[in-house]
Amino acid sequence: LISGFEGYQRGPRTVLQGREKGAPWAADVLGAVAEVVRTEPRFEKAIEVALGSAVQNLITATDAGAQRAIEHLKRSGAGRATFLPLNTIRPQGYRPEEEREFRGAPGILGVALDLVRFEERFRPAIAALLGRTLIAETLDAALALGRQTGQRFRVVTLDGEVLAAGGAITGGSVAGRGSGLLARERERDELTARLAA
Repeated sequence: LISGFEGYQRGPRTVLQGREKGAPWAADVLGAVAEVVRTEPRFEKAIEVALGSAVQNLITATDAGAQRAIEHLKRSGAGRATFLPLNTIRPQGYRPEEEREFRGAPGILGVALDLVRFEERFRPAIAALLGRTLIAETLDAALALGRQTGQRFRVVTLDGEVLAAGGAITGGSVAGRGSGLLARERERDELTARLAA
C-alpha cells in the first residue's frame, strides 16, 4: 500500500513515484505531509481531519522544484498537486495574546502543531498547515471555547469533528473508512520495530 502510494490522488502519486524513480523533475521533492508527520495514535484521527486533503501536499526544498514538478504534471496530463516550498512557505501560529484565550481552557489539548513530530527542517510547511488549529477532547469542549472566544479559533476534536473559525460545525460518521495515511505510516514504523526486535 505504501510503496504503491495507495490512497493518494493521481497528481501527488505521480510526483511521489517520480521521486522514487529518481526523475530529475522530482529531485527537489522531500516528501508528502503524510510521510513526514507522526503523532500519537490517540491524536491520529484529529490530525488527519485537521490536515484534510493537505495530508497529500508535497514538501519541496524550493519553489523552483515545485515549478518543475508542476510543469511535468501539466506536460503529462497526470493531475494536480499542492506543493509547500520550504524557501517561501509562511508558517502560521498564534500570537501570545491569542494563546492566553485558550491555554488552560477545559478540554483543549493544545495546538495541533505541538501534538505532532517531524524533522525540524519541515517546520515551516507543517506550521503553515497546523499552526492555527486547536485540538479538543470533545465537541462540548470545542463549542464551549467557541462561545467563550466568539468563534475565533478552528478546533478539531479527537473524534474528528471540526468547529471552524466563524462557527460552522462539521461532524458525523464516515462509512467504510480504513486507516488514514498517517495511521498507515505509523503502522509501518511499528512493524519495522517489531521485526527488528
